[in-house]
Amino acid sequence: MRKILFFLIACYALFSSCEKEKALTPEIEYEHLYKIVDDPNDPMKHRIYEIYQKYNVPVYFNDTIGQVMVAKDVTGKPVFKYEKLDLSWGFNYYGNFKYDFEYMTDPVEKNKALDIIERYLEKADRALYPFCFFVTKSATRYNADKVLEDYKNGKFEIGFRTLFLTGNWTVALQKSLPDDMMRQMVANKIMNYPDEIEAFGKISKQEWYGGKAWSSLTSAPAGWTCDALNDNYWKGPSLTPAAWEAERVPARAIVGKLGFVWGHKSTSLQTPEDVTRDLAGYINQMLKYSPEEFEQLWGANPLVIQKYRIVNDIVVNKLGVQL
Repeated sequence: MRKILFFLIACYALFSSCEKEKALTPEIEYEHLYKIVDDPNDPMKHRIYEIYQKYNVPVYFNDTIGQVMVAKDVTGKPVFKYEKLDLSWGFNYYGNFKYDFEYMTDPVEKNKALDIIERYLEKADRALYPFCFFVTKSATRYNADKVLEDYKNGKFEIGFRTLFLTGNWTVALQKSLPDDMMRQMVANKIMNYPDEIEAFGKISKQEWYGGKAWSSLTSAPAGWTCDALNDNYWKGPSLTPAAWEAERVPARAIVGKLGFVWGHKSTSLQTPEDVTRDLAGYINQMLKYSPEEFEQLWGANPLVIQKYRIVNDIVVNKLGVQL
């Protein structure tokens, strides 16, 4: 009986000590570190706060978000846990990469970054908002000390939580970047629907892909190009909108017969190299034109309309993006 009593007392003491230890161990909540706090005396911090208040999306110029005390060492000094942005998370993978950042310090460049970010948030549907933006002057990505990629001169990358941008923007890039980021965001998210993408890729014949000359598959003359369908058409700046559209009409008739809305990434003399390039064209058109406008422009091409309906269903009904 005495042994049982001692055993119960020991169990109670152990349970009590565990409860006290649990009570003394603070619950660490990292999400509050991502809340932006206003500083009216700092114009940059105040502008970042205003963006956060309006769109609920934080902007960072450093990958270290904050610190939380998690314990004290044997000498009584605090031990901190640092919360950092992790760019290794993709939409369907974890890369476990290492990054070296050249942080952005110039206030002029920082304000350019905030201009780009605000234009993106103004134009994009809420479903396309990232969890946060992270901006640096440049960066290098490594894997096992091997350089995989350099990020600079406006290059950006969209991860699972973070839209990462690098600086040194030209005037033209400042203007085009919000749309470029929006197209890439849709393209990243849409790849989570492989069955639908497979159905999309089967509408045009497989032998039509791979950079075939338009003249080998259609009535287009040898050397014909679908340049007029590109946003950066070299003649575009010298044409009136009506004149540019007059060149697009016959181009749509030729590429649309095959179910395409633009050509190869490297040369408009050829068909898209693969389904990914083909899909990017549809995303570009969807973000540029309303469903009614798209139907008006491409409605005479049944294969294009079939593909459009698949992509539109993913974007509108599955991703929740209102076009």
